[in-house]
Amino acid sequence: MSDRKISSALAQLAEPTNFRGPIVDDAEVFARWQHDLDLLDFALQPIVHAVTGATYAVEALVRGFEAIGFDSPHALFDAAFHQNVLFFVDIRLREKAIAKFKTLPFHEKLILFYNYDPRMLEMPDYRPGVTESLMANFELSSDQICFEINEKYQIQSNQALNGFVRNLQDRGIKIALDDFGSGYAGFELFYHSEPNLLKFDRFLISNIESDVRKRNLCSHMVNLCKVQGVTTVAEGVETEAELNICRTVGFDLIQGYFIAKPTTDVTVLRSSYESVLRALDGQKRRATDDAELVKRSILQIETISIDADVRELLDKFQDQLQYNFFPILDSNDYPLGIVHERMLKKYIYSPFGRELLANKSVTRGLRNFITPNPVADIYTPQDKILEIFVNNADCEGVIIVKDMKYFGFLNAKSLLSIMNEKQLEDARDTNPLTGMPGNRLIHAFVDQVLCDSTVHSWLVYFDFDHFKPFNDHFGFRQGDRALSLFAQILKEIVPAGVFTGHIGGDDFFLGLNSSAHPDIHMINVVTQIQQRFADEIRPFFTPEERADGHYASLDRKNQKAEFPLLAVSAAIIEVTAGPRSVNSEKIAEILARLKKEAKANPDRLAMAKF
Repeated sequence: MSDRKISSALAQLAEPTNFRGPIVDDAEVFARWQHDLDLLDFALQPIVHAVTGATYAVEALVRGFEAIGFDSPHALFDAAFHQNVLFFVDIRLREKAIAKFKTLPFHEKLILFYNYDPRMLEMPDYRPGVTESLMANFELSSDQICFEINEKYQIQSNQALNGFVRNLQDRGIKIALDDFGSGYAGFELFYHSEPNLLKFDRFLISNIESDVRKRNLCSHMVNLCKVQGVTTVAEGVETEAELNICRTVGFDLIQGYFIAKPTTDVTVLRSSYESVLRALDGQKRRATDDAELVKRSILQIETISIDADVRELLDKFQDQLQYNFFPILDSNDYPLGIVHERMLKKYIYSPFGRELLANKSVTRGLRNFITPNPVADIYTPQDKILEIFVNNADCEGVIIVKDMKYFGFLNAKSLLSIMNEKQLEDARDTNPLTGMPGNRLIHAFVDQVLCDSTVHSWLVYFDFDHFKPFNDHFGFRQGDRALSLFAQILKEIVPAGVFTGHIGGDDFFLGLNSSAHPDIHMINVVTQIQQRFADEIRPFFTPEERADGHYASLDRKNQKAEFPLLAVSAAIIEVTAGPRSVNSEKIAEILARLKKEAKANPDRLAMAKF
């Protein structure tokens, strides 16, 4: 291929929107592609915040490829690659996608996700910087676009991959790894690319509510991403059950048919989706409680835009001596990291340092000084935020976002404040005698069970039989010992992770999510608890009372009567997976009825199922 052709193609690329064609010898091929590209369109699919339903981004998906003879977008790009026109084709399609994105009324605060084919790097007419020109032509910022890359297209080496990604990120373009979990090289690609976002493939999300292995894998990977400051996206969410589990696992963003299908009609897209908020009801209490803790302790550190002049940053350091770093935000107010004053010292303390900093040809602006910093959503459980901080020993703290926008900063001192306040709250909600969770936490657990239609759960209400005459006969000290004994039995028999609580007095609670403990048979657990208590309470009575099986005390009318040895009745409600037809008030009514039935039954058990 001649140097003249190469020079001509590069000249044509000087203004991307006027790019006339790639370097090809076959004019007919070029003309056909020009014609076919005009027939293509893009559908947009929203990517929303997992908790609030606010739209964070839209993904552009090419449509109309069947009309020009292709059965998939991959086939289209394969053909363009083999015919040496991939860069030209992609630039035209990229321009179409950006133009459609610009028609969204609320596009100013959104990100455009665009599937990027790295084979463009092999095209002889490729050159970097085209995206910035395209975005500028549409009066958009470069950090409003995110390139999705896939392991399907291999880059020559890990070093080349890392350099490619870093180059794009230095130019303000975000990088997402697409379809994570669909192939075998995903972890290697994740390790070497250091992306901004990780999109989990539909394979990992499909039926996640009933697949423990998928849920565990996603949970561990999401935790790793949070530690490294990588935003996570659950792709292909099609049901409310999948959404609820994805939110519980900790995904930041959700994409899929449950939210909205891809559409070429941008007028039907929304800035937020009520379906996400409706599905949130069952998890709202804990999320809100932890968010309130964060709000009370958060630091409102001033931020600086990534496009700001470095001299503006220097002025901030001079004006606000209490801080030695500032969060850096992109045009969508999302934090890119922090700039620490130590990164600027070699310039500040050198001759003409301030002038050098202001010269972007030397420093590339603020991007050259960004230090990565962990990011967490305000609705992230406080124990998870603490874990993120602990696993990033060198970080200043954790940046907090709300709806994927900067909200504030938590340093070590504010995190300790949250921990102390949480411990005080837990102490207030703990029964002082048994040390078990009290009513507020029990009600929160029941609310979560009733609103999470994806899980099969059990609710058990334990109540001592004839506890008042036992207290009257043996005294309150022995009564407290009996309550403590039962609490200890619960702790020893009930598996770790199963919720137990002390409602008050002689009433106790047990809650089980069977998806977390699929092998537990609740009836066996309850009868084992009852038998263990019956055995260990016997030494409280005299040998004669044990032999007779009863003891004498005063009844509620203050008349002497005989009572059986102290025992425990259990009311059990089995809550099957599926839509919930009851609320917490109804549950309380059912438990009260079952408690009476249990006390009348020889085995001291009564059950209901719905």
